[in-house]
Amino acid sequence: MAQLVPLTEDRLDALINGFGGDIARYVRYMQDVQRDERFVLLALDDKTDCVVGYITLLWSSEYPPFTRSETPEIVDFIILPEWRGKSIGKQLLAAAQEEAKERGKTHIGLGVGLGKDYGAAQRLYGSYGFIPDGSGVWCKGQQVTDTDTITLSPRCVLMMIKAL
Repeated sequence: MAQLVPLTEDRLDALINGFGGDIARYVRYMQDVQRDERFVLLALDDKTDCVVGYITLLWSSEYPPFTRSETPEIVDFIILPEWRGKSIGKQLLAAAQEEAKERGKTHIGLGVGLGKDYGAAQRLYGSYGFIPDGSGVWCKGQQVTDTDTITLSPRCVLMMIKAL
């Protein structure tokens, strides 16, 4: 089982130790939380208190349609592979939606990758009522048109939205 807790300064090292890599990213998350620009929720292993997953909700999205409609955006949502399939993602997603509701938001959005590695995420979001927002595919922050030729990468996403 996992326990859900918000990111606080005393839990920052646990996040870094659990996910490593881009330490500057996690420090930025903490700074954003302190400025109330982002909500970060951690999933901790009940037995070890190790971080096994997290979700971040950016209150002011950089994606133009979400910016205009003041729709918060889930921008990072990760579960360690050995913890997938244990409903932790569902718990984190539900908690992020509840946090947005508590702040008076009427919608929540996200971008999901297009490749086969994102299949489980695509199914999860669809099962939770997220639908494409109608703007098509975006790559590297730019909307793709019917005449564009693109190289599929993790930075190519379908933007989705859900009414709360």
